[in-house]
Amino acid sequence: MERYEWTTEEDKLLLKLKKEGKSSKEIADELTKRFNFKFTAPAIRGRYQRISKDEEQTDYKETIEILHDGSHRSDKLLRMSSEQAKDVNYLLNAHGFNASEWELVSAKNNIWNVYSKKDKIQTLYSSKITVKPKKEGKSLEKLLETIKRLNRFT
Repeated sequence: MERYEWTTEEDKLLLKLKKEGKSSKEIADELTKRFNFKFTAPAIRGRYQRISKDEEQTDYKETIEILHDGSHRSDKLLRMSSEQAKDVNYLLNAHGFNASEWELVSAKNNIWNVYSKKDKIQTLYSSKITVKPKKEGKSLEKLLETIKRLNRFT
């Protein structure tokens, strides 16, 4: 028996219909009508199990938490090199923090391998950082900016 090669379009529709709460039988009927090929409920269940595993492997819940002391904790999945994982400014920017306004308190980066049909296995980093706002008055740039503004009025 020849193996059927699923298309990306069929996979996308299967996932969409499954998310809408359709049964495997209803999905099989819809795909049969749409693509002029006889799909069965068991085939739908099997295909869904295989492609949903791919989906789950890349599912990562990014979080941002504001702590009671004013510091922020950020957890993101990032594509970066091992050198970038050690670069404070890179980490701050990758997590959406301006390096002139925020100070890195701690960082933890774990390698996370994910699979995608397009790129096969990719190495990403689960990056968790804690930052705190830089104290006012410590920024030389802000001090110079204030002096320039005062000089305009004198």
